[in-house]
Amino acid sequence: MVKLGNLDNSTPLNKVWDNEPGFTKWLAKAANLDLLAVALGLDLTPINHEEPVGDFAADILAKDSDGDPVVIENQFTATDHKHLGQIITYAAGLGAKTIIWLVSNSRAEHIQAVDWLNQTTTSAANYWLVEVELLCIDDSNPAPHFKVVAQPNTQTKTIRETTAQGDSAWLLAKLKFLADFADYTRIQFDAFKPQKPARPGRLNITIKSGIKLMIVVKESEVTIGLWIRNQGPTAGLYQRLEANRESIEKELSQLGIKPEWQPRPDQNESMVVVSRPANIEDQAQRDELFTWLHETALNLVKVFGKHLKIQKFLASVFGGLSKAGIGKE
Repeated sequence: MVKLGNLDNSTPLNKVWDNEPGFTKWLAKAANLDLLAVALGLDLTPINHEEPVGDFAADILAKDSDGDPVVIENQFTATDHKHLGQIITYAAGLGAKTIIWLVSNSRAEHIQAVDWLNQTTTSAANYWLVEVELLCIDDSNPAPHFKVVAQPNTQTKTIRETTAQGDSAWLLAKLKFLADFADYTRIQFDAFKPQKPARPGRLNITIKSGIKLMIVVKESEVTIGLWIRNQGPTAGLYQRLEANRESIEKELSQLGIKPEWQPRPDQNESMVVVSRPANIEDQAQRDELFTWLHETALNLVKVFGKHLKIQKFLASVFGGLSKAGIGKE
C-alpha cells in the first residue's frame, strides 16, 4: 500500500517571496503565469508588470487568447476596500475584460462584492477572487496553489445577453450543450477546467498558454481539436508536430482517432481537429457525445503532450491525469 503524506498549507507567502513586488515579478514570468492560467481555465500571456494607469500602476497586465486585456492585482494581506477599488479603477483604465484579484485571505464582504460585480455586469467584465497559498507534503518544498474563491458565471451572462438580443433557439441549444459538457467533465475529472462557453458556441480547455483544446458544435457534427497559437512562445510548435505526423497519427489510430490537420498559415493559429456526426438536440445522444468528447480530450492531451515535450508540465499542473497515463514517460 502506498504511504500517504500530510498536506500542509500553513507556510507563509513571505517564506518564498520577500514581499508583494517580489511575488509580482515572479508571477509576471510566462512559465509562472501558466500555473495561474491553468488553475482558472484561462489562456494568459504576460505583457507588463507595474503597468501605468494614470497616476497609479496595475501589478500585471496580460492578455487572453482573444487579445483582450487582463488585469492582475496582487495583495499579500486579507482583502480590503482599497484593493477592491483598485481592481475596478485598473479595469476601467485599461479596458480589461478579465480582472483577477490575488490575495492571501478573503473577507466575506469582499467575496460578496466580487459575486455582485459578476452578477450585475455584462460578459465584457469578469472578476476573479483567488487565494494564493503554499502547499507542502510532509517536508517537501512548498508549491504555489491558486484557490478560486469567487468567479464569473459567463454561461449565465452569455445566455442572458443572447436571449435579450433575440438570437436563435439553436444558438441557445449550443450554449447549453457546451455548458452541460463543461459540468460533466469537471465531475468526471477535476483536472480539466473548461472555460464557460463563449457566444459562438465554442468551449476551450486550457492546457498552457498558447495551447488549448477547443470544442465546437456545428449543425450536424461536434469537433474537438488541439489549438496552438502561431506566435510568441508557442510559435513553431505546430510545425514540430507536423514533422512527427506519421508517428502521431499511428498513436491516435490505435486509440480510434483520425485527425484533420489545419495549418492555417494566414492566421495566428493552427489546429489538429477530430470530428464526429452529432445531433445535440437529441437527448438520447448526449451521454454518448459527452463520453466521446471527454475520452478524446484525454487522449489528445496524452499523445500531443508527449510530442510537445510538456509531460512534466502536465503532470505538475494536472496531477490527477496520471490516472489516464498522462505525465508518465
